[in-house]
Amino acid sequence: MALTKVSGGILDPGINVAGIVTATGFSGPFIGGGGVNAGIVTATGLDVNGNGDISGTLVVGNIGGTPTFTGDVNFNGNVSIAQTLTYADVTNIDSVGIVTAREGIKIPFDNKFLLLGASNDLSLAHTAGHSYIADTGTGDLRITGSAIRIQNAVQNEDMAVFTQNGAVELYHDNSKKLETTSSGIKVAGDIRVGNGSGLSIKNDNASETLATFNNNGAVQLYHNNAVKLQTTSTGAQLPISSGGDGVEFFNSGDIYPEIVGNMNRTLGDKFLLSLAGKWNNNHIVGKIAIETGNDTTNKDDGRITFFTAESGGNIAERLEIEPNGNVRIPADDKKLQIGASQDIQIFHNTVTGSGRFANSSYIENNTGNLFIRGILATIIGSTSGEIYAQFLKDDKCELRFDNNVKFETTSSGATVSGQLTAGTSGGQNPSQSNWATNSALNLYGSYGGGIAFNDNGNNGFVQYVESAGVIFNLKTGAVGGSLEQVIRAVKDGQVELFYNDTKRFETTNTGSKITGNLELSSTYPSLTWTDTNHNSDFRITNDDGKLIVYDITRGAHVLDFRANGDLHVRGDKAIYFGESNDLMVGHDGSSTRIEDSYGYLNIKSNALDLRSYTGSELYANFTHNGSAKLYYDGTERFATSGIGVTVTGEVAASQDFPDFRPTLDFNFAAEKKLDPRITYQRTGVASFVNEFGKIVLVGANEPRFDHDPITRESKGLLSEPTRTNLLKYSVDFASISGYNANYSAARSTLTSTTELAPDGTNTASKYVRTAGQGTGEVAIIIGNTLGLSNGTVYTSSVFVKNVGNSSTVEMVNTRASDVNDDSQFNLANGTIITEGSNNSLTTITPYPNDWYRISVTATHNNLSGYFWVRIYNQTEGSGFLLWGGQVEVGRYPTSYIPTYNNASETRGEDLVLIDETEFTDFFNTTEGTSVVHAHMPYSSTSSGLTAYSFRNSSNSNVSLSFSRDSGSDPAYHYYHDGSNSGFSRASATADNMYKGALSFKTSDLDSYVNGSLNTNTTTFTMPTVDNLRIGGVGSENQLGGHVARFMYYPVKLTNNQLATLTS
Repeated sequence: MALTKVSGGILDPGINVAGIVTATGFSGPFIGGGGVNAGIVTATGLDVNGNGDISGTLVVGNIGGTPTFTGDVNFNGNVSIAQTLTYADVTNIDSVGIVTAREGIKIPFDNKFLLLGASNDLSLAHTAGHSYIADTGTGDLRITGSAIRIQNAVQNEDMAVFTQNGAVELYHDNSKKLETTSSGIKVAGDIRVGNGSGLSIKNDNASETLATFNNNGAVQLYHNNAVKLQTTSTGAQLPISSGGDGVEFFNSGDIYPEIVGNMNRTLGDKFLLSLAGKWNNNHIVGKIAIETGNDTTNKDDGRITFFTAESGGNIAERLEIEPNGNVRIPADDKKLQIGASQDIQIFHNTVTGSGRFANSSYIENNTGNLFIRGILATIIGSTSGEIYAQFLKDDKCELRFDNNVKFETTSSGATVSGQLTAGTSGGQNPSQSNWATNSALNLYGSYGGGIAFNDNGNNGFVQYVESAGVIFNLKTGAVGGSLEQVIRAVKDGQVELFYNDTKRFETTNTGSKITGNLELSSTYPSLTWTDTNHNSDFRITNDDGKLIVYDITRGAHVLDFRANGDLHVRGDKAIYFGESNDLMVGHDGSSTRIEDSYGYLNIKSNALDLRSYTGSELYANFTHNGSAKLYYDGTERFATSGIGVTVTGEVAASQDFPDFRPTLDFNFAAEKKLDPRITYQRTGVASFVNEFGKIVLVGANEPRFDHDPITRESKGLLSEPTRTNLLKYSVDFASISGYNANYSAARSTLTSTTELAPDGTNTASKYVRTAGQGTGEVAIIIGNTLGLSNGTVYTSSVFVKNVGNSSTVEMVNTRASDVNDDSQFNLANGTIITEGSNNSLTTITPYPNDWYRISVTATHNNLSGYFWVRIYNQTEGSGFLLWGGQVEVGRYPTSYIPTYNNASETRGEDLVLIDETEFTDFFNTTEGTSVVHAHMPYSSTSSGLTAYSFRNSSNSNVSLSFSRDSGSDPAYHYYHDGSNSGFSRASATADNMYKGALSFKTSDLDSYVNGSLNTNTTTFTMPTVDNLRIGGVGSENQLGGHVARFMYYPVKLTNNQLATLTS
């Protein structure tokens, strides 16, 4: 049937049409459920020449041909088209509602646009091989989203990424090259800008040039539109445009600025850094050069050389500072001139003239006096080492000939060795009345003179007469020969007797002095020493071949020097050696003792035997470059050799060390460094005591290896919790800006002091009793405006040093009106006298130079917000020094946190961690042994002081740690799913070193503390852990002390080995 006519506008849904259905129009609802189903209408084409009005749903899916609508077609319902809908010569599609394209919108032609906006403001198109998004209207083109990513066509390469509240990233070949940050940008690789000729950077309105970069030319930096630095083909220039221009190195911290010349070239090169001055861009007039020194192999020494140029001349070396510190002027006839008028000159002269010798050195002063000062001044030959003259402070001056002293000053005058010749030749008869005028030598004193003369041929003598000095001095000798001293007498002084020109006897203000032997001839000759008080009288007597020292006062022998050379110390006494009696050898009535109290006791010999008293039994033998042997009952049992040791008999070892090394061995106390597997973090500045006993500061993320301030013993790695010093201006109490607001004094006045604080600075504050206040306490209130919270535990601490007449200091914590908070300390011996009953902890710690750090801990009860330090029974002008105050929330004092202004300072917790692959590389989940040596300073005041812990980073209720609960002794703790299983506890003592070890395999666990079994169980299950934390288990459970050593073995050790490692 080729043609179907429809009358009444109704098409029966049951009609099957094989040809074309032609109609001038359709109206009214279609029959068949309100629409035309594709399964019912089958046609090769649909031609609607008139208007079509479809009120229901038209579904066109199985029409073999192409439906064509040449008139208006109104669809009041939905239209579903399964295949392609083609619009021919359609200028616009006008949709009142929303157009939904389930498979997208496709424009399959180039140069066709998708236009948006009332004036086609936004267009999308593909044209001439490119795609465009174009905005031609008013306003911005905005692409919005919390994260925007631009990628290539196949979406496997990023080109740009934009993140809300985050970075903008630009990529090249899927590699990030530029990223914005909160503070600027980061660039990976080079930054290349400019148009080939260069680059200029200007301010925002282009009125001022900041920098220029010229292609194949200079780089110029500007200040206020003027070039201040520019590079050249040979280096760099600093253009000076006006007076005062130049280079200034500014430093606001403790780091000093440096200019460094770093050269890595051949060994023949010398210059590393040169600073030169050039005139008219042509002639160098001066230069300072830093160059390598005389070490031609390593080139690791250096010298500094100064050059100048004379007018019309070339530049030349003028001054050198050598590698050994010597300063050299490397030219003759060049002078070191000092003073405004070249007043003193030092030089080496090569030309004769002006009163100078050639090839000689000179020190010349032409203004005022020339002073040479020193404790010892010596004039010495440059090559021979021969001393010409020597001058000693508070002692003699010497003049020498051929290195022999010829003239020497003394406390009373001078001494001449050899002849002193003056006056005319020849001698005079001493009986002549005019001897003082015509003698060969005349020396005048204040009341007379002396004369040396001979008898014109044979003998002569020298006599010196002076009523105010030497009144008799007699020497004799042959004419032409040497004179021999015989007698010398000094008024109100000594008398000296000589033998063969050697002084043998001299009287002194306390007795007499004999040079040489004193021979006493008697049956029992003796010498007695008696003091004026007769409380220490001694006698030395020769008795039957023994020289006896006898204590007359006690009536007892003290020492016997026997004829065979023995020295016998009588009684239960000892011989001491050293200024502080450092070495003692003595007998106490039952035993003989050799004791050394300082340093090492060294016994030196090429061969040494230790034997019984009779010598019959050998205990030990030590041979130089040979063996060391130990004996038992005269039989050799142990001997060293070149390859080891030899033991005769059985070996019974009391200690059992593992025969293999641990996989972790952190000896913090000995090595004072961190293993690279450890991650360390800490915020804020922190303090510790260095190896010299001084408090020093380190910056954030720097570990602290602490020391005992008195013994200097290395304690190991310091691990503390987060603490804040609430006290302002704690470094310098006397700070003008902070004193009145934070401190006040009672009956005391702040004075200046030069005494050093515990950190070695002059920042200590000294308080002395105010004049007119009489006796009583000297006190200072610290922290007037702390603003403390009621019910909170605070620890107050301060460094104090007594400089008065009382050694008792009292400290009151933040409950200042409660007498039960007073704690008293003895600064003479470093002890606690009384401890306030409300204080949970009171401590005193000695520091060098008689400083002590005292602290009290108590719960604040809203009585006050400050603490007192006071000393009683001070007199006017006496008082005490204070430094380093600290108020912190916590049950014990931590290391000092300095505050420099009107603000508190916080030191973060010490985080010492091994995790991720560093942890899995060493940890064995089925068995293992961990050992710790830790210093827990406070035994009964705090909970959770943890030396180390194995933890689970995602579950805080899983851990295995060595710590202490509140008021309990330290033990190992096992936490699993919130259940705390504390094992048996060890005995705890304040300020002790605890050595703990835990070893497990499957369910079998043993732990030891300080050499004793702590826990044994067979029901243990190792929790799942993924990190090791040393010195804590969390932010609230830091050790507050020191970890000296930590070891880990990947196997379970024996109990004997655990006992050995913790003993």
